[in-house]
Parts: sequence; C-alpha cells; structure tokens
Amino acid sequence: QRGRGPWSDTVQRLRADRTAWWSLRFLLLFGLLSLFTPALPLPSPVAMNLQTEPRAPVWPWVQPFDDGYEPEYWELNRFDRVLVAVRKTVFRDYQTGPWLGTDAKGRDLLSRILWGSRTSILVALAAAACSLTIGVLYGSVAGLAGGRTDNVMMRAVDAMYALPFIFVVIFTLTLLEAGGGWIDRERVFFVVIGAIYWLTMARVV
Repeated sequence: QRGRGPWSDTVQRLRADRTAWWSLRFLLLFGLLSLFTPALPLPSPVAMNLQTEPRAPVWPWVQPFDDGYEPEYWELNRFDRVLVAVRKTVFRDYQTGPWLGTDAKGRDLLSRILWGSRTSILVALAAAACSLTIGVLYGSVAGLAGGRTDNVMMRAVDAMYALPFIFVVIFTLTLLEAGGGWIDRERVFFVVIGAIYWLTMARVV
C-alpha cells in the first residue's frame, strides 16, 4: 500500500481540527469577497456626504438598498476598473444601505472595511512570500556551508533581531517620500515588511 505524502497528511490533520478547518474556509471566503469587492453593489469608499450626520448601522432588511451610487474612486488598476465597470452594468445606481453606518464625512463603513481588507491581505501574502524566499535561501546557504560560515551568518541574524522593525519600515518609507516618491509606496511597503521578517524562517531552515 502506498504511503501518504506530506500534503495528504497535512490535509487530513487539518480536517481533523474542526476549528482550523472552518477557519480556513472563512479565510478563503473572505479572501474571495475581498478580491471581488469592486464588483459588489457597495457605495464608493471615498464618496462623501458632508451634509449629513454620522449614521448608525441599520439592519440589511430594514434598508437593503439606496439609489444614490456615485462612481468616485482613487486611481484603480486595470483589474479593479473592469470589476467596477461590471458593477455599474449590473447594479447601476443601486448600492447597499448603511449596514455598518457611516463616518463623520458620510463615507460608508462597510465599503471602506472591505476595500481596506484588500490591502491588509496583500500585505500578508506579499510579506509571507518575500520572507519565505529570503529566509529559505539564507538558511539553506548557512546550513549547507556549515562551520564558521554558518556561525557568522547566524550571528548576523541575531544582530538583526535587535533592530526595532517598525522603525525600519517607517524610516524606509520616509526616505522614499523625501526622494520624490518615484517608487510605488505600497509595493515598497510590501517588500520591506517581508524583507525584515525572514529571520525566524532562516533560523528554522
């Protein structure tokens, strides 16, 4: 009989833990919802209404839709522009009501949360991919070289552990802004976050 591989063993252990299994499903569902947020009938996250007071949340069945959709967005990439075009075609001027209320500037909080979650998920994925790549390469070189080379490389990791990482991120972004902002600030943030969290991965490898 053929033995189970690492992947099938991992899946079986994951399914045995009901909390982890349902958490994975929730994360996948929320990831898809976040990815296709521009196509949902949500108000624009930047559309303001300064004439009204902040609104409290209402139940979806009390006020399911409004008809005052305003297509105002920041500069979108091509994928998001296509999704917004689909949203305009399918839902037209309809948008969800203030299910989570509005802020002091009249912006819909549900829309802002879902749009903001896209950046949060991108930071997590990009940082994980970057730290995994650097950590595995660095740890592999140290482990294969062994001896004095391994010792020096790991002592360098110990020294970097002493750095306050959040200050490194802020300092890097400040330097980029002082240089004229010729690099996309968000992409640099992804790379910097990943580039300073590879130390533990390197030590494990």
